[in-house]
Formats: sequence, structure tokens, C-alpha cells
Amino acid sequence: MPRPRLVRHSDGFTLSEVLIAMVVLSIGLLGLSAMTLAMGKSLTFSKQQTIATTLAQDKIEAVKHTHYAQVVPANYPPEAYNTIPGYPQFSRTVVVHTDSPVADTKTVAVTTTWQPPGRDRPYTVTVTTVINKQ
Repeated sequence: MPRPRLVRHSDGFTLSEVLIAMVVLSIGLLGLSAMTLAMGKSLTFSKQQTIATTLAQDKIEAVKHTHYAQVVPANYPPEAYNTIPGYPQFSRTVVVHTDSPVADTKTVAVTTTWQPPGRDRPYTVTVTTVINKQ
């Protein structure tokens, strides 16, 4: 009479399989969380850069709508931190070069600066335009 075979049925996972799966999952989640933090920092910087560019472009548009003779540095004093309404962490300066690049033109450069927390040097965005005497 033949002996009955012992058949082992595997209805679950072994402890070692569960531990390995947990380690793999943990490594994946740690990488995902690091990527999420980096994305958050990148989005914050992008937002600040967009605001700075918009502030510079707004000032350029104001200069363009000013009569040529009125476009002088004295009419555009530097705006320090806390002086741009609604944007206390930004400052803005306007530089006007007369007869540059040719006679009867003025080159206007607007630089917006901001100091992000935890950084020793500020970031800047500069927008430049040339206006001519009409």
C-alpha cells in the first residue's frame, strides 16, 4: 500500500517575505517623500521668481508710458524692502542710461531683488528695455 504524501498548502506569506516587502516599500516611500520636499522648494522659488519678474515688468511698463524727458533716475528712486505694496520681501531699483545704445535712446533696467529665508545671498531678476525719443 502506497504511503500518503504530505502536501503542504501555502495559504499565506512567510515572515521573511513580509519583511523584505516592507523594506522595499519603505525605501520607495522615503524616496517619494524626499522628492516631494524638493518639489515644494522648487515651487516656492518659481513663485517668487514669477512675482519678481512681474514686479520688474510692471515698472518697465510704467517707464514706457512716461514722457521721454521724464525718464531720469531721480524720478525712479529705489524701492526698498517693505515699500512695494503687498510684497514686503521684494525690493526694486531702476537704472537709466542715456544715449545708450545710440543717441536719443535710453536703456532702462529694472532689477527686483528678494531674500529667501535660509539663503545668505539674495536672488535678482532684471528686465531691460530701450526707449527712444519721439
